[in-house]
Formats: sequence, C-alpha cells, structure tokens
Amino acid sequence: MGMGPLGINSKIQKANFNEISVAEALKNQMEYTHYRVNGRLVARYFKQSASTIDWLEGMWVKFAGAFCYFKESNATWHIVDPGDGKIGPGCASAMNKALTKPAEELGVKFYLETPVKGLLTEDGKVTGLVAESETAKYTVHAKAVVVANGGYGSNAEMLKA
Repeated sequence: MGMGPLGINSKIQKANFNEISVAEALKNQMEYTHYRVNGRLVARYFKQSASTIDWLEGMWVKFAGAFCYFKESNATWHIVDPGDGKIGPGCASAMNKALTKPAEELGVKFYLETPVKGLLTEDGKVTGLVAESETAKYTVHAKAVVVANGGYGSNAEMLKA
C-alpha cells in the first residue's frame, strides 16, 4: 500500500512555497526516464494532478503535506495523513477508506482477492476481463479496464513481457 499520490502545483505545495510547473516537472520526468515513456500520457496525468488532489480533499482525504520522493526531487509527493500521526508505508489506506463508502453508494462493487486471469479484446482493443476468486469466476465487459498491478521495475521477466 502506497503513501500518497503525485500532485504538481497543488494548493498544498503553494501554501509551502514548493511550486513547480507542469512543464518543468514533465521535462524532469522525461529526462529521468530517458524519454522512454508516453510523454502525452504523462503530461495529461501531470496537468490533472493538482485538481485530483483538490478532489481527494473534497472526498475527506487529508494530506500531511507535499514531500520529496527522493533527495533530488521536488515536493510533489502528497503523503496521506492516516489520522493517527504515523506517516509511513501503508498510510494511503486512509485514502482508500475515505473513498470506499462513496464509491459503494454509487454502486461500485469491490472484488477483493479476485485476480484478473485475462483480458477480453475485440479488434485489438480491450473490452473487458475475466477474473476468478476461490469461489467464483467473472466475465466483465467494460468500456475501459484499468490495469493497476503495481510496479515491477526489478522483475526482468515482467519487463520483457
């Protein structure tokens, strides 16, 4: 479980004089990744990050502040305040808890411990997924599928795939 999302030019940063422009952050990211990422996608993510932080705050997520992810970086890492004063790995679980109830009220169903076994495609586009728990198998058709499986930067086999 993470600690918090990225935000560029958020109110939290501005309040602490930690401003960085989207253009500067994008330049830094592109150089850091040796231009091996989708620049248009990263730019869009960066441009929407401050409004995402605002939206999360509107959903009762509290942040301890904006911090540097590593020594040479800018303070763009918005660490979630878990409410118990213990900032560290897993503190973003407070964000998930704050978002779960409103999502369920909107009809979202969560299938925990139900890994996706495959993606459905049609004409080269992802149209859904097949998932399986210990007790059930699900076929889900969707307009969009978000693959959020975490990082695997040190797994050479997954990187190759």
